[in-house]
This record gives sequence, C-alpha cells and structure tokens, in this order.
Amino acid sequence: MKTTRNKFIEYIAFVTTGVFGLHLFIILTITALSYFDVFNFDKDDGVRFTLRGNVSMVEENWKPLPEESLTLKSDKLVKPIVLQKESGFVRLDFSNFQEAMNPQSALFLLLDLAFYWIWLIVTFQLMKILSLIKRQEIFNDSVVRRLKWIGLVFLISPVIVVFRDYLFSNLVVSILEIPNHYIVFPRAFKFMPVFVRAEVIIGFGIMLLFFIMSEVFRYGITIKRENDLTI
Repeated sequence: MKTTRNKFIEYIAFVTTGVFGLHLFIILTITALSYFDVFNFDKDDGVRFTLRGNVSMVEENWKPLPEESLTLKSDKLVKPIVLQKESGFVRLDFSNFQEAMNPQSALFLLLDLAFYWIWLIVTFQLMKILSLIKRQEIFNDSVVRRLKWIGLVFLISPVIVVFRDYLFSNLVVSILEIPNHYIVFPRAFKFMPVFVRAEVIIGFGIMLLFFIMSEVFRYGITIKRENDLTI
C-alpha cells in the first residue's frame, strides 16, 4: 500500500512532467513569435529585419540635478547629489537583410533565444531528479550531475543577458548617434569589468549553492556504497 509520502512524490513528479511540457510549449511559442517579429513584411520595404532592445544613456555634459529642484523629506542635515541616468528603447529596422545579418546581429539573436531555451534545462533536470526520487534512487551519481547542471544554468543565464545587452549597445553605437547623449553599459561596481554585473554575481552565488548541494549528495553516495559493502 502506498504511503502518503510516496503518493506526494508521485504527484510532484507528474506535475513536474506537465510543467516541462508546458515550459517547452511556451518556449516554442516565444521562439516562433520572436522570429515572426524579427522577420516581418512591410508593403513598402518588403521583407524587413528588426532588432530591438534597451540601452542606458547619459547626457554628454553629465551634471548633478540642481539642488533647488530636489525636495528633502526630513530636516536631517544632508546635501544630496543626484546624477540622472536614462533608459531608452531602440528598434532597428533593416530593409536589406544582407547588411543586417552581420556576425554581431546574428550572435545577438542567438543569445536572445538561448536565454529562453537554457531554462528548459532546469525544468528537465528537476523532472529527472524527481523521477529518481520516485524510484527511491536519490543517492545516485545522476543526481549529482543534474544538480551541477542546474547550478551552471543559474550562472550562464545572466552571462548570456550581459553579453546580449553589450552586443546590442555596441550595435546601436555603431549605427546611430543620439543627440546630446552617449550610451553607457552598466556595471555592478566601478572597479569591476563591465561584464561583472549584479545578476552575474547573484547567479554565481546560486551556482555555488547547487554545487555544494551536489557534493553533499556525493558524500551520501559514498556512505551508502560503504554501507552496502559492509552488509
């Protein structure tokens, strides 16, 4: 007779399988819509190739906001200095596909799609781990590998976003000039490289947690094998 715990595990495994199928469907839909949006037809220009994204901008003579324009909410003796940074949405429509599809644009598109597809790895690995738990094979080398894969995704995903945004910012800079503004690439700390942003640091921390968890399972596997040999 199945215990409540076993029934719960079977239920979670079934739900995870359904979530994986739903996740796959959503990603396929996003991919189809993305390509439909990238390659669109205009009655005047014919087939048009479109890239879009966000950029961070600052004014050429970047100065703090006038102190008289700021309102303090308390009587504390403080002198605020505020530098205003802007964010802009940029859409680039190319009428000539050959000119548009340069290596930089192609890589930007691949990274944009990779950001969605890579999370499918997490759902798949969780589904497989729960399947092993359902068969009461939790102390298995496969679990160790799958936990590490999940951890790697949490690091690779923000890295993909950073490189994608960096490529798009460079692409915009090479194509157009924005009056009285220049485009900047945000960074987590002033003394760090531009690719080390807050989301990358957080992703690295989450990856370490999953790697530590995988080593705990590896230790459990070692103990289990020693016990089996003793018996």
